[in-house]
Amino acid sequence: MKWKLGACICIHRPELAKEDLLDPTLMKEDDPQAKGYIEDKLFGDVGYTQVYDKKTGKMRPVSSTDDAWSAATTTKLAKAFDPEFEGSARHSDYIRRGFQGEGNYEAGKISKRTDFKPGDILFQGRKDKAGNPLGPQTYREFKRDAAGKGEYGSQGGYGSHTDIITGTGVDEKGRRYYNVQGGNASDGLRIETLYANELAKRYQGRLTQ
Repeated sequence: MKWKLGACICIHRPELAKEDLLDPTLMKEDDPQAKGYIEDKLFGDVGYTQVYDKKTGKMRPVSSTDDAWSAATTTKLAKAFDPEFEGSARHSDYIRRGFQGEGNYEAGKISKRTDFKPGDILFQGRKDKAGNPLGPQTYREFKRDAAGKGEYGSQGGYGSHTDIITGTGVDEKGRRYYNVQGGNASDGLRIETLYANELAKRYQGRLTQ
């Protein structure tokens, strides 16, 4: 399958790109070219350049393989739809702002009848490898958190994930589909085609303009 380039982060092997088409065989985060782009551009654009290393007790430069870059990816893509979007290296920062009415995005619950559109930021909860929640898991919990309530409401942030709809189209059966892109999934970029019912199953809510 080929993807028409619209709002898209291109961490791909140059030999795979032809004209304005992108093959979704993408580099992994430890590839030198991808590593440089993630650390210098994605992290740099959100002002995330150093992180505290618990092992050494000192600050160190951010790393594409050691530090999550998915929120910075969403930020980069969202700015293509809204140049005023206030991004972050943490998903929770702009999810909270969406619930609190800051900026041009507002939070809303998702259903299979939701009128999705390009630029929508889709959010979901995260768990650790043992299945323990790292942050809110339901739309209600995300909403309560943004109001300063719940288990994470008083914390500086929480674990979560966001992807963004970068395009849409209609398949051969007349069904509308959505191109969804996200970062730091299986150590690379994730590009998928999903339908409204699939989005409703995967994500708890969206930030939409």
